[in-house]
Amino acid sequence: MQFHVKKIFSSAACHLALATFLLLGLRLTAQTIISGTYNGATIIGDISIAASTSATFTGGTTFTGANATFGNSSVLFWNQAGTLSGKALTFGANSYIYLSGASRALTLDATTTATGQIQIYSGSTTTSSITNQGTLTHTGGTGQVYSDTFTNSGAISATAGTLYLGYPSAGYNSTNTATGTITANGSGASVYLRGNFSNLGTLTAQNSGILYFDG
Repeated sequence: MQFHVKKIFSSAACHLALATFLLLGLRLTAQTIISGTYNGATIIGDISIAASTSATFTGGTTFTGANATFGNSSVLFWNQAGTLSGKALTFGANSYIYLSGASRALTLDATTTATGQIQIYSGSTTTSSITNQGTLTHTGGTGQVYSDTFTNSGAISATAGTLYLGYPSAGYNSTNTATGTITANGSGASVYLRGNFSNLGTLTAQNSGILYFDG
C-alpha cells in the first residue's frame, strides 16, 4: 500500500502539505516535511523536520533521498538500529538526533556528511551506540556527539562554536580510531574530548582552534 501526500499550489511556491502519519510497514511517497511516528516505512525523497516539531523513526524506517534538514529546535527520535548511507544532514540551531531507549544504534557511513549545530546523542541506556565513518562539520553554537559507545573512524571538525565529544560519566566510552580525525579549526572553535576517551587517530588544533581534554 502507498500513501501520497497531495501537493498544494500557491502564488509564492509549490510546497507539500504538512501531515502527521502513524505508518506501520507502509511505503510513503511524495513526502518532504515529516512529523509523527514512522514504523518500518520507506520515505521517498529528501526529508525535513519543521522548526520546533519532531519525528520518530522505528522498525527500520528509511528515506531514499540524499538530504535531511532539521529546522531550528526540531528533533529526530532514532528508536532503531540502522545506517544513514550517502546522506547530507543539515542541523538548524538547537536541533538534534536522539537515540531513545535500549539497543539503539546509529551509523553514519563514509559517504554521509553533517553540518550546522551538530547534536547526536543518546540517553543512559547502556546499550546504545553511535558510529561516525563520515564527515561531520560543526559550524556554530554548542554541539555534542556521545553515546554509551561512540566510535569515530571518519572526520569530525568544528569551525566555530563548541563541540563536545563523549560524555564525562560512568558507562560512556568513546574511541577515535586509527583512521579517525578530530580538528578544532579556526578562532573561536573549541572541541572537548570528554570522559573515557581513547585516541588512536589524529587530533589537530589549528588556526587558533582549541582542543580540550575533559576527563
